[in-house]
Amino acid sequence: MSNYGGWPGQPGRPGAWTYAPPPPKPGVIPLHPLTVADILSGIFATLRHYFWAVYGPLAVVVVACGAVMAGAVALSYSPLHNLYTGIQAQDGVTDGQQGEILAFVGGFALLYAICAFIWYTVSALITSAVLRHAVVGRRATMRQVLAEARPRLWPTLGALGALVLAVGGAFLVSVVAFVVLAALAGNGGAAIGLVLILASAAWMLFLTLRMALLVPVVVLENQGVKEALSRAWRLNQGNWWRTLGFTMVVSLLGSLVSQVVTTPISMLTSTSALGSLPTTNQGWNLSDLPSFGSFWLYLVGTLAATFVTSVLLLPLVPLSNGLLYIDRRIRRESLDEQLAAEAGISLSTPPPPPGYGGWPGQAPYGHSPYGQAPYGQPPYGQAPYGQSPYGGWPGQQPPVWPTAQPPAPPTPPVPPAPAAPTAPPQDRAGDTEQPN
Repeated sequence: MSNYGGWPGQPGRPGAWTYAPPPPKPGVIPLHPLTVADILSGIFATLRHYFWAVYGPLAVVVVACGAVMAGAVALSYSPLHNLYTGIQAQDGVTDGQQGEILAFVGGFALLYAICAFIWYTVSALITSAVLRHAVVGRRATMRQVLAEARPRLWPTLGALGALVLAVGGAFLVSVVAFVVLAALAGNGGAAIGLVLILASAAWMLFLTLRMALLVPVVVLENQGVKEALSRAWRLNQGNWWRTLGFTMVVSLLGSLVSQVVTTPISMLTSTSALGSLPTTNQGWNLSDLPSFGSFWLYLVGTLAATFVTSVLLLPLVPLSNGLLYIDRRIRRESLDEQLAAEAGISLSTPPPPPGYGGWPGQAPYGHSPYGQAPYGQPPYGQAPYGQSPYGGWPGQQPPVWPTAQPPAPPTPPVPPAPAAPTAPPQDRAGDTEQPN
């Protein structure tokens, strides 16, 4: 009970309920520092509302890379068939056949790595351009997103290429050092090389997470390669463990979905291949391997399932990095105020009074809840019918989010101008003395 004998929550009395209004949410995220739930819901809300804008350009690139990979698989069918049947016939693997196997595996791994880099670049570029509209609830078509993302393609490729060189170069040097040390110093050199490989792997993890905001900086701030690298490094300072946590959650979620999709396909395609193998109680050798057709079906089916799931789940990490970028700028540079102004929302709007007989913060009858459009107005930040989404000409580019600038130094005081010298008095013409 309150001190005055009334119900708690009556205005102006002790024990009153304090009500904090929820932050406005014009788009896929609320305009306040983001939590894990905010980022996860923002990822799936973006994919739901901007599905074609995200997956349309990515599908074009994936089909092109898929055609190249399918051509490589078709060309490798005959050499792999001869290699496979040769191993079965001789019940052993020669040194030359080992080299061929390594060449096939290395070639496909390199081709897949190149395609994956292209996919990630396009996905990160497109998702960053989409988030510019999604956070303020503005509609965006695939053509519009492509028009905004196309000028930032080469800076994005340059920035990601520099990051890959810094990460992959250190790992490649450590692998070469491991091979050289193992050949020169035996087990002791191999141990030192292994330590170098582990150190390079730790460096790869650290640098990848520290530069997680690189592509959003390039796209949303129109930064060049050098400026974007410096800006992303500074913006994510002190946020490494939080970035690691978000990345692990999103990656784990994507891995679970991938396993749910690929496991049944792998089981179906491996039935004929595994069914012909001897049981564990029977001895078997290389000549007992299944037929090449069964092996080929299993290989192609597994690669196709992995290919499709990787593409569908590819935007998850770039979207997470983009939302982390927005979160960092909200916390450090008050980006929420600019986003609210762009969405036409005031962050200082007072909360609605509690509804009569309801929970605190409930809007009175006839009023819309805080942060939602009244009845009859387009929801989710959409422009009314017949109007362009930006309030100007159709296709007008949205403003680029500026970075925080230091305040201008005060102008020095201007010294007063010196007074003009006073002219000596002159005699009037009537006062001039005449000589005697």
